Amino acid sequence: MSKQWINKKMLTLKKTTDFSMIPHVHIEYHNQDKEFAETLTHILRKNDICVQCAAYNNNSNYKEHVESLLKENDSIIWILSRITEEKKLLRYYHEIALIEEKEQNKRLLPIYIEERLPIFKFSENRNRFFITRTKTVEENCEELIRYLKINAGQVVANDKFRRKCRSDALIQLKNAYKKKNLVLFCGAGISIGSGIPSWNKLLVSMFLEISKLSSDYTDILCDKLKNELFVSQEMLARMIKQSDCKCFYERIQRNLYKGLNKDWTNTIHAIVELCSGNSRNEGVKEIITYNFDDLLERNFRKNGIEYTHSHGDGIPIHHVHGFLPQENESSLNRKIVFSEDEYHKQYADLTNSETIKQLGVLDENICLYVGISFTDPNMRRLADTYIKEHQDRQTPHYLIKKIPDIHLNNENRFLSETKLLNQIMCLEELDAKSFGFQIIWLDNFDEIPQLFNDIKDKQNE
Repeated sequence: MSKQWINKKMLTLKKTTDFSMIPHVHIEYHNQDKEFAETLTHILRKNDICVQCAAYNNNSNYKEHVESLLKENDSIIWILSRITEEKKLLRYYHEIALIEEKEQNKRLLPIYIEERLPIFKFSENRNRFFITRTKTVEENCEELIRYLKINAGQVVANDKFRRKCRSDALIQLKNAYKKKNLVLFCGAGISIGSGIPSWNKLLVSMFLEISKLSSDYTDILCDKLKNELFVSQEMLARMIKQSDCKCFYERIQRNLYKGLNKDWTNTIHAIVELCSGNSRNEGVKEIITYNFDDLLERNFRKNGIEYTHSHGDGIPIHHVHGFLPQENESSLNRKIVFSEDEYHKQYADLTNSETIKQLGVLDENICLYVGISFTDPNMRRLADTYIKEHQDRQTPHYLIKKIPDIHLNNENRFLSETKLLNQIMCLEELDAKSFGFQIIWLDNFDEIPQLFNDIKDKQNE
């Protein structure tokens, strides 16, 4: 396999996707170390690492030079030998390293290739490698290759990149709000803080109610189901639906609201605020919700916001899986999509009114998903149907997610939690992008009110 083929393949990969888990590395060297640099480049490329290689750029704009390289590469390798020890480049390295340490984004990687070379100050508090010319280079590259692959994706998976994405998303969402072209998709996450159970907890609660197991096992089973879910959600839902058809809707309603401690959450307040002051030509166009509960409606009424479930005046609220309010017994006769076969029937039928509705909304608007993890297979199937018909769409839809909490155990303590987190986030971004979505990352869901306020705020345009 030739170097030319590898370079061409790497370039193709880079052009066809904005994200890649292939490590992208730039190697800088002094001309007298060119042979070593070329050997190292060959070894890395042979191990599926995309490498650019060039002699040191010794100029007064070195900071700008490094910043430019970091836009295209996960890491920059500095090859250090006796010949570089006397160069003024060491001053540049020290200045760049200090800036990088302040930003906590250590992607500059020194490699010492001579024995008895002093440890330069700029490399004291960072990862560095020793690959001397006195031994076979390839035998000493195993740890370096492992390190570079662990750090794959750093070219995009960093705070600066994500701040830019969030800024761009905000511009698109503000424009959509201004043109009344913004649609909210809401999931369980908007209601959970009020005591409304998650889908898993609702299933467990209903299953334990119908199972009538002896008290010796109920507590243990409840704990196992809630924390480990030994049986699938689909299995639980099917058993619940088939067990008690006569009281089915009443049972859902009872378990849906029995833990309710307040009829609002901060996210619901933020949605209410975003929807308040809607006009004919500006604001939230409509809301698609996957929830059964009526918390949105109750808070809209409290705040004097008109809404409709059909074609009346106000903001349309569509409960695509069904609606079970706390009151009004007649609503209990409405169709609820609950068990596996019902989901299959709804999402497999592209002529189903709710499926048509969701596909139409995705087609014509900019959509913001709130309180949705985007792991539900039915939701993903629908999004997949949409994206296959809209490959050329320029503006993405948006998905709000909280940055995951990452804690490595002692066995993996040698790894960087920050770098692992970046890779996890990058994989989620890749997945969302494949469906035509871009993730807006938040440190905490308490940031949603401020995000919505920024969407609505006209002063920051």
